[in-house]
Amino acid sequence: MKKLIFFLCLSISGSAIGQTSVKDVAVLQDKFIRQNIVGKWKDQNSTTIFKKNGTYSTAFDDGNAESGKWSVERNILSFRGEVLDSYGAYFTVYNILSFSPTKFEYQLAGIQSDSTIWIAFKIVK
Repeated sequence: MKKLIFFLCLSISGSAIGQTSVKDVAVLQDKFIRQNIVGKWKDQNSTTIFKKNGTYSTAFDDGNAESGKWSVERNILSFRGEVLDSYGAYFTVYNILSFSPTKFEYQLAGIQSDSTIWIAFKIVK
């Protein structure tokens, strides 16, 4: 009987250790994105440089530019523009649809009339 209880306790504790919560997965995924997003990325209408210190600069194909701070939290990429341009200062959030170290897809979060899926590729020198 003691052996049965021991093995039962061992199997319960082993399965609890092996489980990863959804929150833990999100934290690990956010960390992976933050580490691998640093660098230069080109999408359909702009080139963005993400710096490790949490700042970014974007040069749009139409000649406009912006810069500010970026962050990733729960698979949401946020831009807080610090420089006024023809678009004005803003805070914009995107859902990250997929991410790899060389390509990611993202779309404006929330209720928006723009349903464009942006596809960015990392520029490697």
